[in-house]
Amino acid sequence: MIHRALLAVLLASFACAGAVSPAAAGPEGRWRGAITIAGQQIPMRVEFIREMDAYSATIDIQGAKALALQSVVVRDDSVRFILPSNLGFARFEGVQAGDTLRGVFTQAGLAGSFKMMFSPPELPSRHERLPYTEEELEFRSGEVKLVGTLSVPRGPRPLPAVLLITGSGAQDRNEQIFDFRPFKLIADRLARDGMVVLRVDDRGVGESTGSMAGATSKDLAADVRAGVDFLKTCPEVDTSRIGLCGHSEGGMIAPMVASRSHDIAFVVMVAGPGVRGDSLLLLQDEAIARTHHASEEDIAASRALQLRTFAAMRSDSGWADLREAIRGAELADLGRGPDTSAAASARVDASATAMADAQISQVRSPWFRFFVDYDPVPALEGARCPMLAIFGEKDTQVPAGPNRAAMLAAFSRSGNKDATCVVIPRANHLFQESDSGDPNEYPGLKHEFAPGFLDTLSRWMTSRAFPGKR
Repeated sequence: MIHRALLAVLLASFACAGAVSPAAAGPEGRWRGAITIAGQQIPMRVEFIREMDAYSATIDIQGAKALALQSVVVRDDSVRFILPSNLGFARFEGVQAGDTLRGVFTQAGLAGSFKMMFSPPELPSRHERLPYTEEELEFRSGEVKLVGTLSVPRGPRPLPAVLLITGSGAQDRNEQIFDFRPFKLIADRLARDGMVVLRVDDRGVGESTGSMAGATSKDLAADVRAGVDFLKTCPEVDTSRIGLCGHSEGGMIAPMVASRSHDIAFVVMVAGPGVRGDSLLLLQDEAIARTHHASEEDIAASRALQLRTFAAMRSDSGWADLREAIRGAELADLGRGPDTSAAASARVDASATAMADAQISQVRSPWFRFFVDYDPVPALEGARCPMLAIFGEKDTQVPAGPNRAAMLAAFSRSGNKDATCVVIPRANHLFQESDSGDPNEYPGLKHEFAPGFLDTLSRWMTSRAFPGKR
């Protein structure tokens, strides 16, 4: 947790810029990779731009997009640049060898390595005439304007429809994470299979108004309900065949909506939780720690700090003591750097303080308070429509074992005869093939789904949307 959050206090939400072609020599273009500190990784993206013989560059890292880098120097195969921040300058010095850039990172008394691989530009479109049309549209959820894309298959109508629901955090309509756009791929497949697909920018993202600050999962469920109501007004849509497909937190929100409505024809939960929020966060923390080969002592200490955090949140007391405990944990980890000078110590102290303040602010937010105590089981039992839960075998954010068991138990108690769970082999939380499921792997994985995921999703969904195909 400590190293993954190294720069989080400085940075907001992440997104990725478009790729450019590499120069014949030099680093011009986009690179992706990670900083490695004490065996843990911080994903990043860097884009170098060359004008005449001078270079400039930007970086995407730990939640920020296109931060300007300073002192970008490229000489022969040597590459250097600086990222300024409140924690002190982060310095990168590396060597380019073909499509690989390796080097050393130093900041705030910490030292580590970094490795980046060149990201080639996407192939140009072959100008395929898609078997569906796409249009941008908007609708309202109370005072919030939501903007998205409606994909409509060509041919006879009305057709079944599905609304895609993003996971936690501020997400665009494609649920873009680095260069991977899961919802764009899902929408393309389902539209090709004859379904109308609506995907929407979250409130405060893209052209959507409002803000995620202060919003809870319950508020986001209201946005989904507004999306369903909008689909019911579309002449292309068969209003008796509207389904929901949610990823991660979206997989929790989908049954929330379905359990309170008779308008939902089916629900697909992609890495949706089956256990209460506090249990999920404990499972997640341990699973990710084990991919980093953390000791049992460190895992137990992290669990104790999590439980202490939940207690402070529920009693709304003990915040000062909790802040010092978090700050102490951060200092213990950050203090392992090789630079023991007074200046370095001051930077480490400031960094630990800033990260503790950021974590306290997060756990006191309305979203966290709602999520920690939310139990998805009543909604899973209350939704009477066909339901499919898909899990990734390697998922460390919503571990398949306990969440699948909780869902199967809920389905059994509800008596729902068309509710099932599927586990996709070697799939992580984003349903990419992965060796460990560590979120730090995301930037370096192929921008495609693990084998079997899209087929499983589409076959189940179309068989419920088009009953004659079952």
